[in-house]
Amino acid sequence: MGAPTRGTLRISNGLTRERCGPSFVWSEDSEYLAIPEWTERRNQRLVIVSMSRREGRYAPGEYSVLELAEFDGGVVRGVDSPIHLPRVVEVDVGGLGW
Repeated sequence: MGAPTRGTLRISNGLTRERCGPSFVWSEDSEYLAIPEWTERRNQRLVIVSMSRREGRYAPGEYSVLELAEFDGGVVRGVDSPIHLPRVVEVDVGGLGW
């Protein structure tokens, strides 16, 4: 009950990300991880982390509370604000410049 969850994500390869939401999805080849991160304004941004490059890049846009479901073909799918006025989200992350 109450505020949305956030925490620190630690991956076995040593990569750490702060202020992460609990909903994350791996790409089909396990090279990329999509994670919602909380902003200072209490919104979320979608960060895509490359395991081989050990860096993250933000997809455009901000969200209320992301519930991620799938990461396939360079597209992250989920729902923003799943409890109050939900809307389907599809973010093409192929243009992030990897």
